[in-house]
Amino acid sequence: MKVLIIYAHPERESFTYEVLRAFTAGLEESGHTVEVIDLYEIGFNPLTTRSEVYGEDIPEDVAEQQKIVSSAEAMAFIASTWWNGFPAILRGWIDRVFSYGFAYTASENYLGTKGLLPHKKVTIIQFINSSEEDKSQAGMLHSLEQVNIANFTEICGIPLVEQHFFFNHPQYLNEEKKREYLQKAFLLGKEFDKDLTW
Repeated sequence: MKVLIIYAHPERESFTYEVLRAFTAGLEESGHTVEVIDLYEIGFNPLTTRSEVYGEDIPEDVAEQQKIVSSAEAMAFIASTWWNGFPAILRGWIDRVFSYGFAYTASENYLGTKGLLPHKKVTIIQFINSSEEDKSQAGMLHSLEQVNIANFTEICGIPLVEQHFFFNHPQYLNEEKKREYLQKAFLLGKEFDKDLTW
């Protein structure tokens, strides 16, 4: 299976990048083909233009990303959580690339949407600079998960969305916890298709 990873973190020396490498290694060990879009490395422009909003044209950079997305059978997103959501560069990538007519269209009665993406699965590894207890009590984890399910399943039509939170506040992210997360990321890659029906 070809898995496309969309990665959003500006620092190559970060623990987030280590998790990307571990997840990729797990996928490759199970025989999957992997392609990574590093949004900061390619300098992706997250700003949607007026012509895009009104469907007047598809800019070259968006068309290129859509071609890459179309070549994959499943996707994964690895990113930080800033202001209780994806970083702006990833949010903008979704806004621009998962556009009307590519990722979704109007339903038959025009009261909702119909997903167009054929991908079998989306895995999300999202870093949160806090403790699991704090964010669980605030209801944030449930909210983030529900938003992602709504975006990828209800709008885009992808049947399986798997959400994982890694808590990377310096107070909690000791060396033991790092090893635990890296092992988890590796296994998420290695067992990526275990819940899929063919």
